[in-house]
Amino acid sequence: MSYKQAPFVWTVAEQFEHQVAFDSHQKRVKNSEWGRATAGIKRDYVVIRVHSET
Repeated sequence: MSYKQAPFVWTVAEQFEHQVAFDSHQKRVKNSEWGRATAGIKRDYVVIRVHSET
């Protein structure tokens, strides 16, 4: 079995409409069972802001 990356590295991509939505998500996750169980796992975030022409 071969891996393109380390077998215990997860790549997650999420999109949020605005900063408030992202901040709310972070707060919910931190206080969830998942957030507590994975608190010791390093997170490495890349934030790309895309401005739409409306």
